[in-house]
Amino acid sequence: MKKYIGICILNFVCYYSNCQSIDNKVDGLTFQNYLLDIRDKSIERPFFENDANIVGSPFLNSEFEIGEVLTKNGLFKGVKLKYNILNDTFLTEVNGRLLYLEATDYVKKVSFNNNIFLVKNVPNSKKNNNFLMLLDSNKVSLYCKKNKIFKDAEPARAMESRPKPASFIDKPIQYFVQLGMNPLIQINNLKDLHDIFPMEKEIKQYVKENDLNFKKETDLIKIMQFCGQNK
Repeated sequence: MKKYIGICILNFVCYYSNCQSIDNKVDGLTFQNYLLDIRDKSIERPFFENDANIVGSPFLNSEFEIGEVLTKNGLFKGVKLKYNILNDTFLTEVNGRLLYLEATDYVKKVSFNNNIFLVKNVPNSKKNNNFLMLLDSNKVSLYCKKNKIFKDAEPARAMESRPKPASFIDKPIQYFVQLGMNPLIQINNLKDLHDIFPMEKEIKQYVKENDLNFKKETDLIKIMQFCGQNK
């Protein structure tokens, strides 16, 4: 099975020292020094965003959302953004051109429609930097990383009336905890929390009394807030 990846990746490169604002009506050439296209030689096929032959979508949001990108050199506002879960990149449109923004040390935060993404170093990841969605940042920060894979079309097997179309498939969401500026710690169950916070009895009691489910994201946020308040 071949993994599907996008046409190109955009590196954020900016030479402005002050906070800048991107207006959708401004010609993209105004920012020629802050955009850099990088062609990935491993690309095996072009990407057709509205390909009717592919089931599902690689994106978190179906339409462009207007958001902000905070970099080491300043804040860029009015940016069109679509998060590509499959590639862990942001699709953006500048002067009618579709480009990609990748997670680098230069990018600090991407936000749109109440979603906040921070660039983090994820344990055991093939990439040095990843976009993680911030779920809570009370006394303990909780992040998640959504995952998808691309599955090629398959011919019809015996007793099947039609072939299986190519599709984007959701994979399990990964959750990470960060205490202060310490490295991220992936958590998969309550036992992982017991290993991080020396309060196993209290956590179990809180979960039981409030009928919480670790695998339900809203409940997980409540559990992490409890751990942060009582650590």
